[in-house]
Amino acid sequence: MSDIIYAVLGGLVLILGALFGLQKGKTKKETKEKEEAQQEVQRLTVVTAVQAQANEVKDELAGKQKDLSREKEEVEKEIEEIPQEETHELSPELKKLAAAQYDRTHSRYNGVLDDSD
Repeated sequence: MSDIIYAVLGGLVLILGALFGLQKGKTKKETKEKEEAQQEVQRLTVVTAVQAQANEVKDELAGKQKDLSREKEEVEKEIEEIPQEETHELSPELKKLAAAQYDRTHSRYNGVLDDSD
């Protein structure tokens, strides 16, 4: 009879040990899942913060682009308002005077070069 009691007690110890091992395994698994979930929450928090900053930069750039577009239009309007210079054909007398002046300057320049040799 004592053998049966020892066998039953041994079986109970094995069952309790197995249950304790299972419970310990479940606890480790739950702890690991909890840590992974916390890491995912932290990662998503960082992603959300980066997205918010990216949206701010995007909005800022869109505003600057609008400002630059408006300024470009203003400059184009100002350029259009600048009166265009009219070109006049030189009279034959002015052309002769300009040619004579060019010839005198050119001859002086050549004379200076000849003197320096």
